[in-house]
Amino acid sequence: MNISKSVKTSNESLAETVNGAAEHAAESLGRAVDSARDRIDGVANTVTAAAHDVAQQAAPAAERVQALAKSSLDAGREAAMRLRQRVTRGAGACSQYVSEQPGKSVAIAVAAGATIAAVVMLARQRNRSAARN
Repeated sequence: MNISKSVKTSNESLAETVNGAAEHAAESLGRAVDSARDRIDGVANTVTAAAHDVAQQAAPAAERVQALAKSSLDAGREAAMRLRQRVTRGAGACSQYVSEQPGKSVAIAVAAGATIAAVVMLARQRNRSAARN
């Protein structure tokens, strides 16, 4: 019977050792899970804070962009209006000059047309010469 007591004692000792090791492993695993949870919570809090900061900065930035776009559009409209007024004044002055000085107007138009024709012909000759060489 000694052997059976010895086996029983060994089994009980082995069971205690296994239970102790399992409890130790469970405690270690629980601490690791808690540590990982704390780290994940820290990262989540950091990301949440960063997203909140970005959101707070995005609204004023969007307002500045919108104000700049509106200002640019207004400036473009004003420039177009001033250009339209200048062209209208120039066309009116040209019409008035033509009606007051019809002979000179025709002479100026003929001279301008001849000058443009001469420039075009000269440019064509240069292009032909360049193509031959």
